[in-house]
Amino acid sequence: RKRVNIGMELVADPTVLFLDEPTSGLDSVGALKVVSRLSHFAKEGNLTIAMVIHQPRYDVFKIFDDVILLQRGGGIVFQGSPAAAEEYFNTLARELEYDPRPPTTNPADFYLDLISHHNEEARRLEKRGFESKRATQMATLWRQRQQDWEEDRRQRRDPDEPDPDRAFDPDFETFQPVVLPSLLVQYWILLRRMGLLMIRSVRTLLLDQFLALLAGSVLGALFSEVSLEKVYTVNVMSGLAIGLTGMLAALRAFGTTEIRPVFWREAAAGVNRVAYFLAVNTAHIPIIIVTPLVYLSLFYSFTAPRTSFSAYYLIVLMTYWCTYGLGYLLSTIFHPSNAKMAAVVVGLIASTLTGSNPTLCKLQGYTFIGPAAYSLSYSRWYGEAVFEKEALGYPEVFYSRVQLLAGRNDYSLDNFSMCMGMLFLFGVLARIAAFVCLVLTHRGKQR
Repeated sequence: RKRVNIGMELVADPTVLFLDEPTSGLDSVGALKVVSRLSHFAKEGNLTIAMVIHQPRYDVFKIFDDVILLQRGGGIVFQGSPAAAEEYFNTLARELEYDPRPPTTNPADFYLDLISHHNEEARRLEKRGFESKRATQMATLWRQRQQDWEEDRRQRRDPDEPDPDRAFDPDFETFQPVVLPSLLVQYWILLRRMGLLMIRSVRTLLLDQFLALLAGSVLGALFSEVSLEKVYTVNVMSGLAIGLTGMLAALRAFGTTEIRPVFWREAAAGVNRVAYFLAVNTAHIPIIIVTPLVYLSLFYSFTAPRTSFSAYYLIVLMTYWCTYGLGYLLSTIFHPSNAKMAAVVVGLIASTLTGSNPTLCKLQGYTFIGPAAYSLSYSRWYGEAVFEKEALGYPEVFYSRVQLLAGRNDYSLDNFSMCMGMLFLFGVLARIAAFVCLVLTHRGKQR
């Protein structure tokens, strides 16, 4: 799991990586592999890695370019290369009259034992009033001799060896700033990744399709061979079913506790937010295309509508396009634990404004609030489109009956293109709002 977390961070191509005990819980071989690969990434990718590590084996210890040893309380006891650490502590052990490191002892363990033993002895001597090197804490000894030590090391350094003091100099010839690909390249990379993620979550996607099939089959069985008088009731239930299956499935795009941190981390690393958002939307388009077919497969057969299958498919397709956009928006506004409840509430409110009861004509009497409310309901446009296509399928002998039912909601029976356009427009506007909310919320985590 630790290696997976490290890999997720490396995918974002950071310039600095902080790791807290990345080798804890691993055996010595696993720890060596992890540190070796991190060293490779640091050298090949212009990456600075800082990590906290306890009791590393010698093969791990000597991989580090620079080490900082701390005493209890956080004081710095030494800072430099592993080779310099060995020279420093061997010299210090002789000066303080401690036994040298046994050949079979891990250098890192020897340094920590020396620090711990000396500091305990120093505290005892300080209490007795002694003033000597043995009565001085290791961190104080390092502060006293750090400048002289580093100057001596610099004078004895090989001229061909890179100067560590210039490691962060922007003018240093080995410094190469990270250059991210263009928006189109990032979009293609992210789209491929989203495709792989969807393939790996195939069980969840199949469950979504099963729920859509179940909703369509149950509604179809309950309202088999629907007459024109029952179309309003069927539209309410069908709009609710489409809304819930669409919005709840879309919540996973940005509303899970696993997805949000990934977006924040990649946004902080400089990944283009537009490319990320477009890649997620594009990856869901095949699902939006297939789901209406699954929903209608049994619903259309049971209800036996007069509407052609292609027209019914287009209506359900546009409705799913709209509800997926609403799901994206809800996933960016609400916390994952509240987003599902919000989707249910939105679906219920939208379905009540379909035009069954209360009718649209009755809602028009509520000043501007009523017309504004049902005009913003995706279910209202879905219901009108279905009713229009169903009504036009009746012969002229039923003209008066059709006009009477259409008058309940002031339908003109020539507004199909308007209904499809409104559903598509709502889907686009919901996606734009979702992107704005995605970018503007939690901005501190995207930097």
